[in-house]
Amino acid sequence: MNSMCRILAGFALCIAAAFAQSPSSQEVKVTFYHVPPAGMGSDSRGNIDGGVIGLKSPGEYKVVLYAHTDQWYVQPLDNAYYTALDTEGKWANWTHLGDRYAAVVVRPSYKPDKKTQALPPVGGDVIAEKDVPASEK
Repeated sequence: MNSMCRILAGFALCIAAAFAQSPSSQEVKVTFYHVPPAGMGSDSRGNIDGGVIGLKSPGEYKVVLYAHTDQWYVQPLDNAYYTALDTEGKWANWTHLGDRYAAVVVRPSYKPDKKTQALPPVGGDVIAEKDVPASEK
């Protein structure tokens, strides 16, 4: 019985350690520093940047950007959808223009849909997300 208790206690400690290292969506926040104006079309472009706070090792995560027109489109390109986080949690990229923009913090194993009606919910490989309206010109 005593060895069984030690095994269970060890298992509980391993689980607690795993949860302690996994960021919760309540402590990870996405911010935008610069948001492009509204627009649309494959030739439209604007710069977008921001930051993520609450990650212990930001370089281990990615940001997936989206622009919204009639639906959400992954940015900047559907075959180049990851935006890197630097060691301070800052990110920057370009995007096609839309009426709203979103930044989704993900684990590198996350594979986004090229277009979607709704942003991915937080959970699993999705750590945090935020969307904002286009800036005023």
